[in-house]
Amino acid sequence: GFQIKRVSPKNRNPKGVPDAWETQAQAELEKRLAAGEKPETLDMHAVVDTPNGKVFRYAKALVTQPVCLLCHGATDSMPAEVNSALASQYPADKATGYSAGQVRGLLSIRKPL
Repeated sequence: GFQIKRVSPKNRNPKGVPDAWETQAQAELEKRLAAGEKPETLDMHAVVDTPNGKVFRYAKALVTQPVCLLCHGATDSMPAEVNSALASQYPADKATGYSAGQVRGLLSIRKPL
């Protein structure tokens, strides 16, 4: 079956740490965004050889929208109740400090072939 997850180098969910392919994919998508590509077209795919066989990989950039900043923006501009809830729910949270338009992470899909 498919494995679908959200990953980010500044993850909120401890299970959302990117692997090597996802890290490389995010770097490539960030370069494409910086070169002027439209956010909605930022995706990529590959067939990757693994010790267990070939795997189809797909990544779609999660680009920060203004509404995302309530929970992912600068902590000093978030409402106190949001900061409190994040600290309580995600004590190791790294997913803040973004600005609108930045790649915040990826939607990542894996499918063994």
